[in-house]
Amino acid sequence: MAHTTANEGSYRSLTDRHLHNRSTSAQTKVGMTRMDPVWEHGGMTQPEHREVLHRDGSLRGRGQMLDDEMHGYWEWFRLDGTIMRSGSFARGRQIGTWTTYDRAGAPHKETQYGD
Repeated sequence: MAHTTANEGSYRSLTDRHLHNRSTSAQTKVGMTRMDPVWEHGGMTQPEHREVLHRDGSLRGRGQMLDDEMHGYWEWFRLDGTIMRSGSFARGRQIGTWTTYDRAGAPHKETQYGD
C-alpha cells in the first residue's frame, strides 16, 4: 500500500449541490460512527447524517455534517457501489489517515492529512 502526505484538502466542492439529509436511522449502518454533540456559543450543536448521491441516484458518499461542514468519518463510493475512499473531517478539513481503495475494495493507498 502506498503512503502519501497531503496538506489541507476538502471535498466541499464535490458535495455542495449533492447533499441530501436522509433518515438519521442510517447512522447505525456499517462504517458510521456516532458523533458527540459539540458545544458552541453557549449552545449544543448536533452532527447530522448526510448522504451525497451520484446523478443516477446511487450513493456517492455518506458521513456527518456539523453546521453545513463535513465533520467526522466519511466514506465515498464508485458508481458500481464499491468503496473508493474513506477518512475523517474536522469542520470541513480533511484530517488523519485517508484510505483509497482499489476497484475490488482492497486498501490501495493511505494519505496522511494534518490534524
